[in-house]
Amino acid sequence: MHYCFFLDMGISPAVKSLFEKFGFQVVHAQDEKMHDSSDEDIVQIAREKGFTIITTDLDFSKIVVLQKLPNPTIITLRLRNPSADEQTAVLAKFFSSISPHYLESCLVTIEKERHRRRSLIYESVDC
Repeated sequence: MHYCFFLDMGISPAVKSLFEKFGFQVVHAQDEKMHDSSDEDIVQIAREKGFTIITTDLDFSKIVVLQKLPNPTIITLRLRNPSADEQTAVLAKFFSSISPHYLESCLVTIEKERHRRRSLIYESVDC
């Protein structure tokens, strides 16, 4: 499976090298001159380009859930004042433990010792 990642401003640019080692396409908001872009704009661009967003910002998940969007997948790092090395180590551990289809249409929250996944496939309910 081919993954494309967008690293938000809360993710260290040094993390890019991890994704490049895995053979993934990756861009950082800083490199794309998107540091002043709104979260809504970033979600729209990620949808258009097929990016999974990696962030520390909870607003991306809120946007996707409130609009009932099936994509993009959002990976939220929940670490306390992490260094670039800690972000890299936690993400490396996560990516080496998942199957190729694990990141399809979902929200993932990654903490230091665990992660959880929530599907973005919405079921309609008739009342």
